[in-house]
Amino acid sequence: MTNATNVRKNKSYFPEKTRLDWIWLIFVFLFSLNLYNNAMYLMIFTLIIGLVITFYKGSGFKFTIEFLLLLLFTFSYFLILYINSNAGLYSMVLYFFGPIGCFFVGYFIVKTEKKIIVNTIFAILIGNFFHGLLNMINYLNSFGVSSSQRSVPDIWSGIYTAATLEGSHFTLLASLLFFTFTLFTKKSSFIWIIMLLAGIFFSIFTSFILGNRTLIIITIVIFLLNSILYILLKRNSLKQILSAYLYIAFFIIMIAFIYSIDFLGIKDFILTSQLFNRIEDSSINEDPRLVVYGRAITQMFDFPFGGYQMDLGLRFAHNLWIDVLYATGLIPFFFLFLFTVKTIYNGFYILINPYVEVLFKILFFSVNLGYLLNFMVEPILEGATYMFLSFCLINGMISKYMYTLRFQKKLVGKDKRDI
Repeated sequence: MTNATNVRKNKSYFPEKTRLDWIWLIFVFLFSLNLYNNAMYLMIFTLIIGLVITFYKGSGFKFTIEFLLLLLFTFSYFLILYINSNAGLYSMVLYFFGPIGCFFVGYFIVKTEKKIIVNTIFAILIGNFFHGLLNMINYLNSFGVSSSQRSVPDIWSGIYTAATLEGSHFTLLASLLFFTFTLFTKKSSFIWIIMLLAGIFFSIFTSFILGNRTLIIITIVIFLLNSILYILLKRNSLKQILSAYLYIAFFIIMIAFIYSIDFLGIKDFILTSQLFNRIEDSSINEDPRLVVYGRAITQMFDFPFGGYQMDLGLRFAHNLWIDVLYATGLIPFFFLFLFTVKTIYNGFYILINPYVEVLFKILFFSVNLGYLLNFMVEPILEGATYMFLSFCLINGMISKYMYTLRFQKKLVGKDKRDI
């Protein structure tokens, strides 16, 4: 009897009620969409709905190391931010209660099934995508396809945001490019696959319009790492590996052919796009963010409590961890770094666990890496706070899923270790 069979057989120990999950998913989607620029209130409603559903399910919470690290980070970050800049109630909800509330409810709402994790991930990335899509429709109506304008008016607030921050709405979906090809090998719904590919290609299309190299680089990096990971995970199934790569090869050849014949003017569009011009005019080595990172590291002990006193040369460091260092100093930076390391460890545990399906591993690896790479190049807490909150939500769910995997192993006599 296989490990997967053992786990399925023992699911009778974990009866789970799922009738109210759709309410949770709707609120997660609306929160990710930032409907009418009310993301904070939508977050609060989402967390309340999540708590109601957890009581309905009879799920439980276990105090974990990552929750402690996140609690220490959010508390120290808000406290020092309050001392430095007299932050108010809004900042308290956003930076203190928000992250720990999202992690707590994410952990609490998972009982045994990973289906709610998968559905929540897609609710988040679809909500983010539609927010970015609405922004781009607004942009195209105002400036057209060939404009040199690189900032995008937000559909809800009207505030102009940088091209890279606009790209963060598309990062999570674009990170699923390789995952989408693996769906072909699973005989998944063709319509669902086409919808995913359409969303991913639109995300890439916006990068050419806005000259956003960041999204292209993140997409390529995740795709290549997934290519290696898939071979490692499927090393005993050569047929499935070949099948996935045949689909990929077919799409590459098809895209190359479309480009070569300039179908619908796609070649001219690419060669005259802002992205192509930026690549020709400057290299990635000239990115000012790289200089900022070096400056921050050399000054990190000069200002142990932050206060935005470092001489960075830019308003923000465009890196989650360094921006925390810049704003509030070493203590929150230290706890955030440890929390990040623990989430990476959790991801590694999922990847090597024989009870977890390969498709879920690819999905989680893609999305989590999409978050982390985006965190490395954007001022997340200042410009895209709700992206960090959804990261905490998903990793709270993964933390609980790890606990259930360990417990299921005990039931089948495979592993008696505690988390």
